[in-house]
Amino acid sequence: MRSLSRTNQTHHVSFFRLLCAACVGTGALGTATQGTDAKAHGAEGDLMFYVDNGQLTVGRYDFDGGTGVVVEPVTEEIVLGEFEPSWEGSPNPGVDEPGMVTDGSSPADPDGTNFPFPANTALNINATLLPVLGTNAAYWDGTGSPMFGALPQDLILEDPFLNEFDLDGSATAPTTTLTPWQSDANGEAHDHIEFLSSATDAATGAGIYLLALDYSTSDSAVAGTTLYHLIGYGGTTYDDMVLEELLEEAEEYVESNIVPEPASAAALAVLGALGLTRRR
Repeated sequence: MRSLSRTNQTHHVSFFRLLCAACVGTGALGTATQGTDAKAHGAEGDLMFYVDNGQLTVGRYDFDGGTGVVVEPVTEEIVLGEFEPSWEGSPNPGVDEPGMVTDGSSPADPDGTNFPFPANTALNINATLLPVLGTNAAYWDGTGSPMFGALPQDLILEDPFLNEFDLDGSATAPTTTLTPWQSDANGEAHDHIEFLSSATDAATGAGIYLLALDYSTSDSAVAGTTLYHLIGYGGTTYDDMVLEELLEEAEEYVESNIVPEPASAAALAVLGALGLTRRR
């Protein structure tokens, strides 16, 4: 376990973006304009959680404009980030981006669109085992083609209430639940969790870290969703440009080889196969 703790709510600038791994329909856009390319390749901002037809859905919230922007609803999503060295004055790398926010339960955005989150409801986060790999986290050192394996050191996740769990790369998922916030009477909330290395800057392996987190609410009637987090660390090995390229390579690999195929797509594949059988 670590001796680090959250010392403030400062927003740190770090590279991350959202990638739809399984988009449903045409999606909904918020008040800010987001072009086709931005929708396809993600954008910076906080994760915005809202409930759509009983499903916890993830969009993006842009604090610069003061309004929310929702990308296409997804059931699986890949989030990219980067560890910052000497996180908040500690000797270890860490990051607290992306933040996690809601757009409220009743007030509509200026264009009349509303992305509701239930009032007085907690957002819960649990670690889950990575599909295919069967471990609670994995690591690629950035050499050759992406290939995820054992961690060089543990990863630690902590919420604002100092609840935390360790990811050691084993086949056991931690049972601790992180809760970054509970929404208020208007369904509004905003805070961050910390992603940290258990080793010092120099001892933390340079490369890409992969973990899967299940996001759910304290409302059992709302179905949860899984986000796949890729966190890069350059250390003295990779500069920012190279690290971003490695993250993109890892993203493509994870989308193709780790993230489960959406149930709807699998059903279509089965129907297609049946059609081929009938034709034959």
